[in-house]
Amino acid sequence: MTARAYRAWLVALLFVSAAARLVLQMAPMPPYAGLDEIYHVARVRFVAQEHRQPSKREPSISRGLARSIRQEAGAPPAFAIIAERWPDVVASGARFHGEAPVDGDYQLANYEAQQPSLYYALAAHVTTSLRGLRLLSLVFALVVIACSAFIGWRLFGEVGLLAAALLAHLPTWQTLVSRASNDALACALIALALAFTASRRTAGEAIAWALAIATKLYALPVLIAVPFFWRQQRATRARMAIVAIACALALSFVIVDATHRTGNALGIEAFDPPHAAAQSHIDWRATARIFLPTFVQTLFWTSGQHWNALTPLGLAVLVLPLLVLLARRIPAPLLAALIAFALAQLVDFAGFVRAARAAGLSVPAGGPGAWYWYALAPLLVLLIAPALRTKRAIVLVAWLLAFDIATHEGALLRDWRGVTTPAHRGPLVRWGSNGNAGASLAVGPFADQTLWLRAIDVAALIALLALSRRLSPTAAPNVPDRDRAPAAEPVSPAA
Repeated sequence: MTARAYRAWLVALLFVSAAARLVLQMAPMPPYAGLDEIYHVARVRFVAQEHRQPSKREPSISRGLARSIRQEAGAPPAFAIIAERWPDVVASGARFHGEAPVDGDYQLANYEAQQPSLYYALAAHVTTSLRGLRLLSLVFALVVIACSAFIGWRLFGEVGLLAAALLAHLPTWQTLVSRASNDALACALIALALAFTASRRTAGEAIAWALAIATKLYALPVLIAVPFFWRQQRATRARMAIVAIACALALSFVIVDATHRTGNALGIEAFDPPHAAAQSHIDWRATARIFLPTFVQTLFWTSGQHWNALTPLGLAVLVLPLLVLLARRIPAPLLAALIAFALAQLVDFAGFVRAARAAGLSVPAGGPGAWYWYALAPLLVLLIAPALRTKRAIVLVAWLLAFDIATHEGALLRDWRGVTTPAHRGPLVRWGSNGNAGASLAVGPFADQTLWLRAIDVAALIALLALSRRLSPTAAPNVPDRDRAPAAEPVSPAA
């Protein structure tokens, strides 16, 4: 078999594994299980119905979804809203009989009106159903995998495709992209922009970065990785100016839109003008006891979106081996983006501190969610792919797969079926079994085929591991780095 034929098989296996894993995440997911999912759906429906974007203070959540948020009897159950009472709701015999109809009877304001408008304008022209919006996110997630694979292949050869496939087996990345929200589109555009940057496509690079910023502002910290690619590529000043102007125009549009609809330039609630002078002092010890563990837990696993996170033992058992297997110098573009993301999240946290003081609270109401860091997934290929060139490759793939299965089938699916409870403690996750049989309230599709989906995923991943290591060269990769001399052209894999 020729190298081209092998490569075609690798690409096919990559998409089979990634698609099976993404569908496996979505298939058994109950209604409105994703983080803030019901509010994102509500905004899409408002835009589809009213043909405009809502302001933050006007009622824009329709009656049917408002009933779910208020947990009224007979309303479609919303997993993330019900939270710790979900096992009781499942045990009571509640079932999901379909979504509330789209109507113009708006009863609640929607804090997701703070978000930039691009995703909602696009989604409203495609679908307004929960399942449809989740499937749209699946398409965007596959774009992330495809672009990550392109970057990995360009820099590392065929093991770069395997590294991209492994991204789909990071549970927290799944949490970010496998739901109805603007995050999957933002992540897809960031990945597309990085792929254009890696391939020196100036027009595509400028447009993709501008659209990413117009979708979600956490695209801005990722931009810090771009100069490392430019330096290695000896980018022209014209190229850098075109990208900078496009990004500035997109940011200006977001600021004008956010100021008009929300009252502040960033749109983020925490930065609203305070209604009163500061009335309290922040209890920093209590804040640290809450926020630092939450940040670590949400960096590695957010479980059922109602904080059934890993226990300290679970973190040690499941995460430390991964850190050992991936132990190496962090590539400069990834390191710079991580630092920029940390600084951006500190700014966000400062807004919550300011809002807490104005409201008379001693502990801020938000700020530590680390799942957003997985917008950097395409850059994680720079860390994962080199490890796949070593003898540790088989162990790394096996452990990531075991980590994924343990947290997904061993915890998340059990949460969704209502068979876990905070009244009991599990050894690896904070919620243990409640002894109930549980029931499926899945939105689907393929909710009854989870075993087959996992089997397809595992088989494709194993085949990808075998074939990718057979083809990839052993030469040092051409990764942009501040300590490496610039090269005229990126290293391409052997034909």
